[in-house]
Amino acid sequence: MMVAGEERRPTWRGRLVLGGRLALAGGLLAVVAWRLTDWPTLRAVFTGARPGYLIGCILIYYLGVWISCVKWRLLLQAQGTISPLGPLLRWYLAGAFAGSFLPSDVGGDLGRGYLASRVIADKAALWSSIIAERLTGLAGMALLAAVSLAFAPALLGWSPIVPLGILAVCALVGVAVAYLLVRATAPSWTPDPLLRGLERVREVLRAYSRSTGILVRCVGLSLIYHLMTVLSLSLILLALDTRASVSAALVAPLVGLVGLLPLSPGGLGVREGVLAALLGRAGVAGGVALAAALTSRALLWLTALSGLPVLLAELGLLKVAAADRGPPTSAPFEGSELNHDDDSATR
Repeated sequence: MMVAGEERRPTWRGRLVLGGRLALAGGLLAVVAWRLTDWPTLRAVFTGARPGYLIGCILIYYLGVWISCVKWRLLLQAQGTISPLGPLLRWYLAGAFAGSFLPSDVGGDLGRGYLASRVIADKAALWSSIIAERLTGLAGMALLAAVSLAFAPALLGWSPIVPLGILAVCALVGVAVAYLLVRATAPSWTPDPLLRGLERVREVLRAYSRSTGILVRCVGLSLIYHLMTVLSLSLILLALDTRASVSAALVAPLVGLVGLLPLSPGGLGVREGVLAALLGRAGVAGGVALAAALTSRALLWLTALSGLPVLLAELGLLKVAAADRGPPTSAPFEGSELNHDDDSATR
């Protein structure tokens, strides 16, 4: 399981990888802008946009944060840790800022985990809840992606064999992962990063083995969350061109899955390229497709900025609490108290 205070200094190799990923992100954005449209067309799309629709996208973002925190609280409760929703919202917003602007694939989870670990005494419950929240979110996205692939031949103009092939590959990968999870020992050829990931998933599954009902509810909440991302993309298309087919927004779950690939920080360039390409396949004009991809990224950064003052405030509270209590402990600081069940100490 992750350790809250674990820190690693960046090495020359890490800096080289980071530089390469940043260069890849910039290169992908440049290729997308060069291949899919011309600047006068893009400028005309933006100047004719209707910003009223984008307000709905911002509201959807914060509603999605609330749903994610409800999931997080449910998963903590399943482990015997009771938390008010307010601190979870603050930590999630601060983590979202870190995940969107810092060059790390898991910056958001590590950020909110770090802040929460200063208050929540049960570190195993904390980190397993964060991992479970991500896993249930991935399950919800995968289910919607499967639905999108079912409509892919008509939506994207693909041959029916393409979505069937993609689903078959995903099914084989899922079977292989399930096989590795149920094995007592993994095969000798299994890579070390995969071994560590499998062990963490096993720990989460053991922790929630008696809480399958909560896991099902969390997957349901994830489906609602990802349906809202489809609605958000529909509003972006309407804002840019009312003639754009909002059914093209069904590609959002597919873009989300591709964006999980650790190719660039925050999926920068990858998400934009895939989204613009799939929207183009779905019949959206090239200028509108690229404008929608760039607008989606700009809205993500804009809304994530709201986590910056939250992060600064939380770090300030941590410094005050550390100064008041002397040597660092795991005691909660003022304004962020959590109540734990009496029986949680016996876990």
